[in-house]
Amino acid sequence: MTLYDRIHDWLRHTYGKATTCEFCHQNDKKKYEYALKQGLEHDFKRENYLQLCTSCHRRYDWTDEKSKAISIRNSGPGNARWRKPGAFRGRHHTEEIKRKISESNKRTKNRNKLKSLI
Repeated sequence: MTLYDRIHDWLRHTYGKATTCEFCHQNDKKKYEYALKQGLEHDFKRENYLQLCTSCHRRYDWTDEKSKAISIRNSGPGNARWRKPGAFRGRHHTEEIKRKISESNKRTKNRNKLKSLI
């Protein structure tokens, strides 16, 4: 059993399952998790962890470094999504694509808001 597993078992045994989200303050979702606070290391200290719903936990853990690593991994000529630089320059977006871009930008802003509040 890894240190990560032992700590999470200890958290559940000592404090019970996570039951609320410290970001969105909802307690009617199906699953809650203990999330390590950014900048801290795994340890047997309750103050190092937040209770978050799965959705907020994913947003909280998503960093610019992870985004950049995935972008680099998916940017080679062997990848189906690879395009020549400027391949989309000058193209017009459909209303559906504009809506999706807008939603993506809102999620990014919410993720950054979450990081600044916690």
